[in-house]
Amino acid sequence: MSIPFLKEFLESTDWAKIRDLLKESTSASILWVVSDSGRLIQRFDEDYHELCQLIREKPEGKRRCQNSHFARLQEVKRTKFPVISSCYCGLLAFAFPIMIDGNILCIVGGCHSQSEFPVTMEKCAEISVTCGLDIKDVIESAKKIRHAPKVEQRRFFSILNILVGMITPIIKWMNRSKALLALEERYKIVSDICKIAYSKIELKDKQKSITDKVKEALSVDACSIYDLDRSSQELILEITSGLPDTALGQRIKMGEGIIGRTAQEMTTMAVEDATKDPRSVRIGTTTSMRKRVYHSILAVPIVSMNNLIGVVDVRTFKPRIWQQDEEDFLFIIAEHIAMIKTAI
Repeated sequence: MSIPFLKEFLESTDWAKIRDLLKESTSASILWVVSDSGRLIQRFDEDYHELCQLIREKPEGKRRCQNSHFARLQEVKRTKFPVISSCYCGLLAFAFPIMIDGNILCIVGGCHSQSEFPVTMEKCAEISVTCGLDIKDVIESAKKIRHAPKVEQRRFFSILNILVGMITPIIKWMNRSKALLALEERYKIVSDICKIAYSKIELKDKQKSITDKVKEALSVDACSIYDLDRSSQELILEITSGLPDTALGQRIKMGEGIIGRTAQEMTTMAVEDATKDPRSVRIGTTTSMRKRVYHSILAVPIVSMNNLIGVVDVRTFKPRIWQQDEEDFLFIIAEHIAMIKTAI
């Protein structure tokens, strides 16, 4: 993927929304974006914390700040995974890669407004002496920093991982479809789903909210999530928006029907008219529902760390030719569901 396209993405309202979403959800700010070759592509100096800005006014302070960020950048280049560690002044700092097909497209870095450890008087004195700053100014800025408990740090790291998983497929989607207007509308849904992921509601409620939004976004008659029961190697209909409640709990064997084949082959399956497809298995319904048959099905495997954990599908009563951008959108949703299910 070309650097010009990356710049196009970084200058888009979608990237601005992602930065705003991170700040709104975690009080963390993205401060810089660097290409895989180390070239600075984007910076947001105005978003540095007050104490960081004070430190960066002095040459030695700026050097130490830059060295701290550079260390995380190098760690990301080495591991290809998000990194969180203390910056020079003690704030929780982070860096993460944006990956395309296993390759680093760019690395993003920033800082949380909270610290990994309490900012002590000794630390303030060290900053004052090292950077040539008035100790009173340092202490005044440090007083505004709240220490993040370990549970909050773990939550932040979990959210950061969800964000990383959110960006890559969106870039792929933008690059393939070029349907920017459709992206704008569906990205709103993805953004809403990301907020759902950050919330503290129960897992089932999160998944139900997601299926409701996907059903609306794709204008389908049903959206459902199937969980893999590893002991029996069966898929269980766990969550649905559109299928009758009596269908919940229904089991489908691996390789059985469209859903079973999607799981077994771990690949997307798009069927225009399932009534004419020999692989199809009809979902059990109540008597009142038997007059209506779901014709088209789009199913995507839910995968985490190369392991299948379920399937998400959408259905319509009328036959429908599924478009590539619809498949891409459901793939993004499947990745989000996987992250939510496996988040710490």
